[in-house]
Amino acid sequence: MTNHLSGDDLSSSDDFNPEQVVTEWTEAVANLYTNYRELSAYIHQATDPDQLTEAGAMYLGQCPVNQLVDLVSAMQATLEELFLDVSQGDKAQKQTTKEQYRKLAHHTLRINQLNNQAQSRLHLLSLSSS
Repeated sequence: MTNHLSGDDLSSSDDFNPEQVVTEWTEAVANLYTNYRELSAYIHQATDPDQLTEAGAMYLGQCPVNQLVDLVSAMQATLEELFLDVSQGDKAQKQTTKEQYRKLAHHTLRINQLNNQAQSRLHLLSLSSS
């Protein structure tokens, strides 16, 4: 994940590269899809009663399953929100091309935040539960 844009780039830079914005958005969405599939697969594994701790919490590796469910839900909600943001018809048509690229870059930052959280959870899943 190479994210060259920062929040400062979005608000102050007049010379950001639209091609880079689209490339980074594409990478972020592809990574999100991969992370979503991996996390979902782990959640489906979580029906094993041997994964329950003494307190009744379910863990996979060193990650509580409820954190996985919360993250996958956040991924879904964020994608829905971003989709609605870009598909607002008249409002989107009134934006300049530059504003549309800035919006896409902002969406990329949000998606990458979710990807970072997903990678952290996937790392915890890879650790031994003992």
